[in-house]
Order: sequence, then structure tokens, then C-alpha cells
Amino acid sequence: MFKTQNKFKRMSGMKKSLLLFFILLISLLKAQNYALPYSAGFASHNGYFYEYSPQHQQVKWVAYKLRGMDVKKALDPEIKFFNDPKLPSNAIGNEDFIQRAFAAGHLKPSGDSRACPEDMHDAFLYANICPMKPTFDQFTWNILENTVRSWAYIYDSIFVISGPVFKDPEKIDTIGLHKIPVPDYFFKAVLVYNGIDMDAIGYAVPNVDTKDFTKLGPITIDSLEKFTGLDLFYLLPEYLENHLESKVNPLFWQGQNNSYALKMSMRRREIQCLSVDALDNRCSRPTLALNGFCQLHGGGK
Repeated sequence: MFKTQNKFKRMSGMKKSLLLFFILLISLLKAQNYALPYSAGFASHNGYFYEYSPQHQQVKWVAYKLRGMDVKKALDPEIKFFNDPKLPSNAIGNEDFIQRAFAAGHLKPSGDSRACPEDMHDAFLYANICPMKPTFDQFTWNILENTVRSWAYIYDSIFVISGPVFKDPEKIDTIGLHKIPVPDYFFKAVLVYNGIDMDAIGYAVPNVDTKDFTKLGPITIDSLEKFTGLDLFYLLPEYLENHLESKVNPLFWQGQNNSYALKMSMRRREIQCLSVDALDNRCSRPTLALNGFCQLHGGGK
């Protein structure tokens, strides 16, 4: 600490000003919330925003800012779902999952809410739940959730939007007492804009019982917007929105970025592995890996 203070005192006035501006810029970017898609009307619970669809009796999307501390903390979930008093009486609820033919799938996973009991409770409200095929929920969607958690750990904060997609109204399945429509696809969009890195990536995955990992290929946010009909990350400055949403750069998300390089040069503290299984059980193994995973779950250097 004292060495850092002495280095700061020896800096020139111009260097001090630039350093303070850089710190202020990062603070402002972290304080801004770019997670919201354009919406005619949305609501919120602890830890996320959402928009309800009367047509499909479930939400159109859930959006939230995900911080590194949200995934690092050790708060465990109590696996209990709650009917949402903010939703209409014919909306998705416990009554629709009695037969267990479909999973009550999270749009914001409970593993993204480990820093706050109120956030963890509201992750189990039905404003955050859609019907998912069991294998999709336990395998494909779970892999994507763990990947996003790793990014939150590397970048310190990211912005996430998830939701259902209905493509074929003539062949739609329904479940439960309220005849809730089953989505054909689920999407996830992720944005990093933390002061030293900027990029965005999208996924649209069929809601089917398969373990075919190839269906997790990334797409541009522009392509995802056409697929979902949503205007994602619309609060970004227009020139940045046009730039970030028109391309996809998988290498950036695999570690070729400033945040990764910076953290590679820093001393790391051992944490509990970030991987969470389909039953919301978190791996208990310790790790120093930069991506937050132990060796069993893909931890590297």
C-alpha cells in the first residue's frame, strides 16, 4: 500500500490526471447498467429486470448485471420455487410443473445470485422461470450458464439478457394447469463493457432433449436480434451498438482480451470452483485458475 502511495506521489501532474480519469471512467462504466433491451414496459425483482408476455404467460426476457462477487460468494440456494404475486393468475406457476415432464428452468440461474439472500430468493420466483426440456436444462443450458459465470469472474462485471423464443405457433406444446406454451428456443446475450474491454456475444439454442454441444455456437447480437425480435443492449451509445453487435469474436471470449492479460499478471487468491451442476450444487474444489474453474471443470492457468 505504501509503495503504491509513493509511486503515485512521484508521478507528474499529467500522469496523475490521466490515471484519475481512467479510474473515474471505469467506475462510471461499472455503475451504468446496459443490460436492458428496448421494452414498452418492464418490471423488476431483486437482482434482475423482466418483461412479461400475456400471450405466452411467461416472461419475454430477464436482464441483469452480473458481477464477479455474485458468482464467487458461497451463499447456497434453497431449492424452492415461488408463485409470483406480480404476475397474472393464469401465468406460469407451481401448478404447471406437478407432472415433472418439463424442468422449471432459470433464465437468471441461482448460481448468479450467491452474494445476496434477497437476490437468491427472487431467482426462484416464476418471473425468472420457463419450461425447459429436462436434458436441455441439465446439460446444454447449464454449460452455457457456467461459461457466463466464468466471464463475470474474469471481467469483474458483464451484462446478461436471457429469454424464450417461440417460432412455430402452429406446433406449440403446452404444459400444466394453465396450458403454458413451451418455448422452441432459448437465447442468451452477453456484453462486456468494463473500461478496458468491449465485446458482445449471442446464443440461440433449441429447447430439445439432446447433449449435442455443437448447438452452442455463438452468433452476432444483430443476428440474435433478428431471431428474437428484440432490440438488445439498446442503451449503448449508437456507434458502439452498431460496432459491437455486427460481429462475433470467439477468441476474445476465450482469453484474448485486456482483462485476461491484466489478471494473468496479478497474484490470484484461491477461490471455490465456480462450476454449478444441474441440481444447483456448486463444486467444492479450490482453484487458482483464471477462469474460476478447478481442473475437473476446465480450469487452466
